[in-house]
Amino acid sequence: MTIYTQKGSISLSDLQNGKKITLLHGGSGPADPKGPKAQTAATALNSVLENISSPEAQTYESSLLLEHKKMNHATGATKAEIRAVKAAYLLEHNPCFNAGYGAALQSDGVARVSASFMESTRQKFSAVMNCRDIINPSKLAFLLQHEKFCVLDSTGARNLIHDLKLPTEDLATVERLEAYTQSNAESQALHPFEPDGKGTIGAVVVDCDGHLAAVTSTGGVGFETVGRVGDTPTVAGNFCTHEVAISCTGYGEQIVNSALAAAIATRVADGFSLVAAVEKSLLDGQKKGYEFAAICIHKDSQTNTIHWVAASLEPYFVWAARVGTQTLGFWDSLPA
Repeated sequence: MTIYTQKGSISLSDLQNGKKITLLHGGSGPADPKGPKAQTAATALNSVLENISSPEAQTYESSLLLEHKKMNHATGATKAEIRAVKAAYLLEHNPCFNAGYGAALQSDGVARVSASFMESTRQKFSAVMNCRDIINPSKLAFLLQHEKFCVLDSTGARNLIHDLKLPTEDLATVERLEAYTQSNAESQALHPFEPDGKGTIGAVVVDCDGHLAAVTSTGGVGFETVGRVGDTPTVAGNFCTHEVAISCTGYGEQIVNSALAAAIATRVADGFSLVAAVEKSLLDGQKKGYEFAAICIHKDSQTNTIHWVAASLEPYFVWAARVGTQTLGFWDSLPA
């Protein structure tokens, strides 16, 4: 049994000297990027890491904080929170991923997106699911952090969009509509639906103050039952405590069945190293024939060390990491 793992660590003093860590993923599993599409996705992830402080991202940060103020949130946001949500914003605007613009279409031909957010100071989970016509569901999940009712379905999300006067737009691309038409034809001919190789996105961050944040955003699996909910807007797919931040990707139902992100966090809290916690959690899934992956950061206060891991049960996990000024990443070399 093989688990594909990349890992690294830095000292807490390096972190305090400004050497923050950001990990991103663009999907893992049979439905997600492989071959040339994987390389395109990996290039996009690296571009996000390079441009997370670009004028476009800074403008988005300003609008984000303005919406934050509109909702009468008394406390500010940590650098980790803002960095994670800015990364999600850039990825949700890139149609080579299955999130935001270019999201997969459900069986009725409509794109519905979901996202969740969590960070280490409040340790509060917030999420939206099956939202229509909103390109950045990660923004909604972030803004719900200070709300009493912080997990909303499609109706609640639509009301929030209206209350905040956020712009709406059609998320379907020409490529998605063509894939949907083909899927309908294949279904009628009793042929299986073939996924298009675009994946869920996620980000985990630790800032120079030691704050953690995790965000995950998805357009689902494509051609699924209308209203289907996967792992992304649950603590199985996205989780953060005072010491660990986790974002998962793969088959949503399998991730939920494994309570994957929460299981990894629990094992770390119980004394497992981050690598051991991740590999044990993935191994448990592998024994059931599951296929999923995760990116994680652990702030180990006992050893004054920050650890990070990107791990997958499949060799085609698209991810990237920025550790200080160094960028790392991986994708498969299989044909599309």
